[in-house]
Amino acid sequence: QLRHIRAKKITWLKDNAEMVLISPSLSYQKLISKPFYMDKHEVTVAQFKVFLKDTGYQFSGRLEDVYQYSETDQHPMIYVSWHDAVAYCQWAGKRLPTETEWEYAARGGLNSKRYPWGDQLPTGKFCNFADKKAKSILQEVTSRTNWADTKVNDGYALTAPVASYIPNGYGLFDMAGNVWEWCQDWYGDYPSGSVTDPTGPASGDSRVLRGGSFDFRPSLVRAATRATARPGFRGSNIGFRPARTYHLSR
Repeated sequence: QLRHIRAKKITWLKDNAEMVLISPSLSYQKLISKPFYMDKHEVTVAQFKVFLKDTGYQFSGRLEDVYQYSETDQHPMIYVSWHDAVAYCQWAGKRLPTETEWEYAARGGLNSKRYPWGDQLPTGKFCNFADKKAKSILQEVTSRTNWADTKVNDGYALTAPVASYIPNGYGLFDMAGNVWEWCQDWYGDYPSGSVTDPTGPASGDSRVLRGGSFDFRPSLVRAATRATARPGFRGSNIGFRPARTYHLSR
């Protein structure tokens, strides 16, 4: 059962994003020592368009492609590389979350559970993953569609508008499914023991992705699932969600 925690919420004026303050917990194995803010939902197409207009950033993706999978401006921005995500964050005065921050936030206070909502298997009310509506779309682009759960209808064949499903205990939406989210870290071995603020290796070939997506199997929306892609890669199922370190002087 979800345990909703009263969290401090703010609106970040630069991109008009609602953010939630995530506080450290001594009970989490990979200790988070510093509080941080995280956007309540994935960056939308609308927010990214404001960034492009405001900065003149040379986005090498195409909005026409974005709208094929994210059908309105309230859907998550996709086809963004890690570099695109970093550029947006810098413009907004934010940063990408570390992998540890992302996982801690995704769990929503349920640190020993499999999913952001607990241990119950994904259903149509929890998140957007490869269900029976997605199967027909997947068949158009790949022969490997056996991972779609045809017993579930989550309401969307492609991406869903942000915040379409129930939030986790911290009030964060879509921490499971919808689109994979870029993290700050280079991909490497994830610490298995108790460590403080791990940030991944100093260099590498690929960056971390977290969260699963609308076209991946339900098992991959677990809070602990890790994925990886080269920082220049863009995909129809990849977006991002900014964070910002909390400063006591604010």
